[in-house]
Amino acid sequence: MRIEPKDVLCQNLAVLTANYPKLAEKLNIAQDGEGATLVKTDSGDYTCVVDLPEGKKVFLHSRRNPQNEAVRLIDKFDFLATRVWILLGLGLGYHLFELIKRVDPLPQMLVIEKNIDVFKRSLTVFDWQGILKRKEIELFIGEEKEEIERRIREKYFSRMLEVGTQVIKHEPSVKLLPHYYLILSKYEMRRVDIGCGYNPKDGYIGVDKSSNVGADVVCDLEHEELPFKDSTIEEVYSYQCLEHIGNLTHALREIHRICKPGAKVHISTPYATDILHISNPHHVTNFTEHTFDFYTGKYGQESDYGIDFRFKVLDMGFYYHKEFENKPPEEQKWAREHLLNVVWKIDYNLEVVK
Repeated sequence: MRIEPKDVLCQNLAVLTANYPKLAEKLNIAQDGEGATLVKTDSGDYTCVVDLPEGKKVFLHSRRNPQNEAVRLIDKFDFLATRVWILLGLGLGYHLFELIKRVDPLPQMLVIEKNIDVFKRSLTVFDWQGILKRKEIELFIGEEKEEIERRIREKYFSRMLEVGTQVIKHEPSVKLLPHYYLILSKYEMRRVDIGCGYNPKDGYIGVDKSSNVGADVVCDLEHEELPFKDSTIEEVYSYQCLEHIGNLTHALREIHRICKPGAKVHISTPYATDILHISNPHHVTNFTEHTFDFYTGKYGQESDYGIDFRFKVLDMGFYYHKEFENKPPEEQKWAREHLLNVVWKIDYNLEVVK
């Protein structure tokens, strides 16, 4: 519900203080004039203009009819399935209000907006009191992405794995802070980083066997199953991880299971004949250019090894020690097959065959 910006801000702040006291405190101390300005549109509604450092201006909503624009955005989504809804970028909130009108009963909604000043402008235009009281809706306004990740991991992530997620991106807000929202776009649950350690790839759900690194999912892929539904993942990335797994076939079977047909899998491991790899007691599986031949059907013996899935090798990349970097390809191939310390790392780009 839109109303004229008179005393609604005070009413909204009173309810905000009762339900989000820390956010209310941030708003109270935030200075106005941080580059977010309300402008009336042709329809009589408001849009918000954000000033950029280089002197450019970005309109967060249509200058003609923001409500119709929100209707077109929300029309793209299916409301039949139960899922957790995540709004990346709020602007003034037109699409949030439109979404709430469409979904009954109201599912869990997580609303993420980095710009506190834009949210404050919304509080002067819309009556937020009902939304602020809804337990199904949680606001993450002006939060650092690490804090958002922590709270989602602790409070919502198991539910997200169970029922799935639907991410709605408010593109003008996302374009203002692309890296911030890129990292949080991982909750689309489309991309997974296996063995992420302390530094998961941006935009990927992090999976690691250690509970101390802050991964989204704690899973020992040596023995356990990944907590994703069949054929739901579009891309898997794994850097310097699979060499630590003795039961490689189990790990690859799980990766294959969760991936959609045609999904891309990017794997990077030490090369089998690198002396540091050979000497590392924590490396238990070897990789060469021939390893994935056993998972592509090349030898026709998959059933003998319990391999009931298949990948296609798209390409491989070799990382040579310095003295072999500029050798002709035929000399590099001979050296890989006969000498130690020729290649130190190998990358695979695979495609899931189903």
